[in-house]
Amino acid sequence: MFNKISKHKPRSRTRRGIRTAAIAVTVVFVAVAGILTYGLASAWQGTDDALERSRSLAVPEERWDRSTIFEAFLNPGGYDVVTIDIRFGALKPELHDVHFILMPSFLADFLDVPHDLGLIDYFGDQERGLRAAGYDVTVVDTESEASIAHNAQLLEAVVLADDRPICIISHSKGGIDTLAFLLDAGPEVRERVVCWIAFQAPFAGSPVADGVASVDLLRWPSEQALARFGGSGQSLHELRTDLREDYLVLHAEGIADLAETITILSVAGAVDGPPRASVHYPATTWMQGQGIRSDGIVPTWSAVLPGTPFVVIEGLDHTGAVLNHWFNEPRDRIAMTKALLTIALDPQEMIARTHN
Repeated sequence: MFNKISKHKPRSRTRRGIRTAAIAVTVVFVAVAGILTYGLASAWQGTDDALERSRSLAVPEERWDRSTIFEAFLNPGGYDVVTIDIRFGALKPELHDVHFILMPSFLADFLDVPHDLGLIDYFGDQERGLRAAGYDVTVVDTESEASIAHNAQLLEAVVLADDRPICIISHSKGGIDTLAFLLDAGPEVRERVVCWIAFQAPFAGSPVADGVASVDLLRWPSEQALARFGGSGQSLHELRTDLREDYLVLHAEGIADLAETITILSVAGAVDGPPRASVHYPATTWMQGQGIRSDGIVPTWSAVLPGTPFVVIEGLDHTGAVLNHWFNEPRDRIAMTKALLTIALDPQEMIARTHN
């Protein structure tokens, strides 16, 4: 199992299992209700504004696009692992004594029991691959259904537990938890951040969250489940497009400062063709029908933190970068992660960042 650190006392396996099973039942109910809602309505009441916000997200400036560099690591058979390992190995000076911190997503606690049963593997490729490369790795034991502020504090506890340089790899809501932590962190902490790879974070929100929050059939059981199992209904609403838009405006100056002083690479997914059969299929189909490019949950341009270099990975759905299960397309996730770290920490990239 992952090396996890939490400010709370460790939960027993039995308690975690019961808690997770209950969350599983609730999530399945919400998922089924969501699919029915997608099928019975052309659009959710109250989501028109959210859809328009998602359609009108600004396309990032071309000078920040590193997608072509990433694609150079691909070959017809997948990833060019030999080249990636050579390039990643050359990063040893930049990554000397670095502690990698993995920040999970919304409802990641739900995955613990199926992970223990060997049915799925969340962040496992990154954890094993980075350890095999000689690095210490910690997966933060978040309360994944809790608020952004709460999980930002849990991340802070891990960071402050020692004084080594750190590289954060976050997924989805873990990215906005990380952003909240970094915005509040002092200069002495920020100076220790060697890099941050943000996989598919809903920086500008997701209309899926607006949809769930606007339909009583979905909102009430979601809020009750989140509150009952140690979290907060607030964590759902914090992913709404209107609140995320306000957040980005309020913190625009701080985000610009982060982009100038910390090596950040935003990673977005884009499912442009027919979506694969997966848990994301209804939402992917819905957003495609609404003219919104997305990874099935997060609009592609929502996943790019303003002013940061970014990579768009074609065909990558919302869990494809971090979750291995029956429905996900097979991927070499550690090769992907090493390639992204190589792009983020390339000396020319760092020079370009400081001169823009």
